[in-house]
Amino acid sequence: MTFNYQSGDFTIETMAIVSERAILDISNIFISASIYESIFTPGTVCDIEVFDTQDYLGEIKLLGDEVVLFTISIPGTVTADFRFALYELGELEMTGAQKGKKYKLKCVSEEAMFAKTNHVQKSYNQLCSEIIEDIHIEYLKSQKPITIEQTKTSQKIVVPHMNPFRAIEMVRKRSVSAENDSSLYVFFENRENEQQTYNFV
Repeated sequence: MTFNYQSGDFTIETMAIVSERAILDISNIFISASIYESIFTPGTVCDIEVFDTQDYLGEIKLLGDEVVLFTISIPGTVTADFRFALYELGELEMTGAQKGKKYKLKCVSEEAMFAKTNHVQKSYNQLCSEIIEDIHIEYLKSQKPITIEQTKTSQKIVVPHMNPFRAIEMVRKRSVSAENDSSLYVFFENRENEQQTYNFV
């Protein structure tokens, strides 16, 4: 089925940069957004372009705790809520006599930011599916639901001070499915039931 969406088919309900210090509404300076999901990467990535005539973004000093709240709706159907960590604010090259600055907000799933500072150092003797769930909650600090396809046979696995995503990759390679003949597991984030969800399947 092909959908030919036109300008106006999507409504921006919320678009804001939020930190403990302030909330900056950027819905009025929004130009475009691209959201990328892939079964080959663990998190979701988002690029947002804005045109700032008041240089609100130029005055922001990023401290690493900023999140971008992004809600869109399709009239008559569903609303999609996104929550991303803002990791880079890039000023784009301008042409012509436009009085303002164009910025690209580079965003990523919050779990990717937690993974930069948290490490897994733990011995396990349980199902790989249970290990994945433990890392997801305790080390990625994720509050998003996770869909897990059950594995079989408990395993002794020692994780030696690893980035959580690397630890998940190590466990993934040792996982044997209790449900399917194939054991080629993937760990990724997508949208399911109108919310961001992780999957180990």
